[in-house]
Amino acid sequence: MRRGNLTAAGRFAFAFLWLFVLSFPAEKAINIPGLGSISRILGLIALGAGMLAALIDRRIRVFSPVHAAPALFVLWTALTMRWSLAPNDTAANVQTYLQLLGMAWLIWEFAATEDRIASLMRAYVFGTLYAAFDTISRWVLAHQTYYQRYAAAGFDPNDLALTLALSIPLSYYLSVRSRGAMAWVYRGQMMLALLTILLSASRTGFLTVCLAALVLPLSFPYLPRVERKWIACGVVVAVAAAVAVIPANSWQRLSTIGSEVSSGTLNNRELIWNAGLVSFRQHPVAGVGGGAFPRSVEPMLGFPKGWLIVAHNTFFSVMVETGMVGFALFSLFLLSLVLAVRRMQGLKRVVWAMTLLVWGVGVSTLSWETRKPTWLIFALILAEARLLPEMRARRSAPRLGMRMGMKEVALP
Repeated sequence: MRRGNLTAAGRFAFAFLWLFVLSFPAEKAINIPGLGSISRILGLIALGAGMLAALIDRRIRVFSPVHAAPALFVLWTALTMRWSLAPNDTAANVQTYLQLLGMAWLIWEFAATEDRIASLMRAYVFGTLYAAFDTISRWVLAHQTYYQRYAAAGFDPNDLALTLALSIPLSYYLSVRSRGAMAWVYRGQMMLALLTILLSASRTGFLTVCLAALVLPLSFPYLPRVERKWIACGVVVAVAAAVAVIPANSWQRLSTIGSEVSSGTLNNRELIWNAGLVSFRQHPVAGVGGGAFPRSVEPMLGFPKGWLIVAHNTFFSVMVETGMVGFALFSLFLLSLVLAVRRMQGLKRVVWAMTLLVWGVGVSTLSWETRKPTWLIFALILAEARLLPEMRARRSAPRLGMRMGMKEVALP
């Protein structure tokens, strides 16, 4: 069986994987009593279907050496349970990581072609439409999440903003691949994502959406002139719509980005980071235990009722919880992803480089090491990297044929 083909069991598993990815932007809004979020349910079904398909087909794709870094990172996080300040939280943390590794395996196993990778990108983009429409409807009805800030049900505005910002490079790539009505669907999604992020009044979200928008001019060398003109017109329309629609209070909050960075506390994040730094100095090598950051800063910051004090920085969270050992493994994995993107060519390199950059900036103020969109991006980059030798071979084949043809003509 060729890599591009799926058996009936494989198609069944991929269908649930697609639905699982589709549910990411709505996972906090749709819950089934007694079972949990719709995303969790679909994830378990997808994993079960994937394992069943692997047993029926009697084959599992060979893993990349890059997979060793995340696997060792999760193993080390599990080991931190022995000295964790919050063993139960560490156990839950490890369980989440194992589920995310399962998702990464599903993508590696069943998204082995460009079309299937694009299909999963499409699922994520379509899922963000629900979050965008829900946010806009709450704004129309004046249902504020926080004061003068709006987000889909169950979402923190900052989490929502990054969720949507990550979709913009993916949606742009899909729009370039598409023709006719579908291309306009993706263009419309990008405009909705922009408006929704501005309604969230997330300062981090505003920075990430500005970075995500850079994918447009950076991709111009790979696009025909007509396409560039349409993109320029779209940008003008999006900016005009944002200025006309977004409330003045949102713009006022976004205008404080510079002062908050230079002289503010980043909404008390600086206080949390200082407390986390004290914990790190006490446990520099092994860490305080996966998921134990809130417990580690409790002696300094207390434990506010109804609030969970998280690190608000993914890199810092990993460093404090798993120590320098875990941080080194996590950093090694990120470096391998950067190198994989660097080996790509053309539009794909631009899209995935900007997606990683958006993620890196966004998670600098959010604890996203155990969030599904994070590991989806990681897994899709690995799946794309696996196709690089095949794509290079396809590009070199015509040139080789031309050289051979020239030699044949020269022969008597």
